[in-house]
Amino acid sequence: MHRISKKDGTLIQSKIIDDSTILSAYNVTLVDLNNDGNSQLLVNNHETKDELDGIWAYELPKDPMNDEWTRTTIASGFKNAWSLTVPNMSPGFAYAVWPNG
Repeated sequence: MHRISKKDGTLIQSKIIDDSTILSAYNVTLVDLNNDGNSQLLVNNHETKDELDGIWAYELPKDPMNDEWTRTTIASGFKNAWSLTVPNMSPGFAYAVWPNG
């Protein structure tokens, strides 16, 4: 995550939220997943190995740049289809839907 100056576009601060679980992040969305008024990051990756793919939620801390982000696994272990020409990757885009999409 990066903070960028609105005045001149320079980098103010950077923060690594998770560099061991999500690997290649594919989609990141700031949403209120459980309608409690607090924001979470909805994150998924796009991996060829079934055991590495998943969808996670990261609770937005009071100080996002300095505090730790709490991770919750929403789903993992998606099965990739086999392809001869293009490696298939899962899970693809994740969308937040509340309450009954």
